[in-house]
Amino acid sequence: MRQRTYFQEAPPAPMPGHNCPPPLWKGKVVSMAMDPCNCKYLQTKIDERDPIYVELILSEVKDYLHMLMTDPFGN
Repeated sequence: MRQRTYFQEAPPAPMPGHNCPPPLWKGKVVSMAMDPCNCKYLQTKIDERDPIYVELILSEVKDYLHMLMTDPFGN
C-alpha cells in the first residue's frame, strides 16, 4: 500500500468564489516547518505567491513564530 506524504496536494486552487477542499497538509504546517524536506516544500509554496496557500501557511504558524524562529529548519 502506498504511504501518504505531506507533498500530496488537493486539486488546484479554485477561481475566487468557488469552493475547494483544503490541502491535505492543513493543520500540519507547524510540524512540516520543522522538518528539513517539508520546510523547503512550504518555502516553495510561499514563493509561488498563491494567496490561498500563503494565507493557510501564515494562519497556522502565526502563534508558533517564537518556536519556529529558534528551530534550525523552521526559520
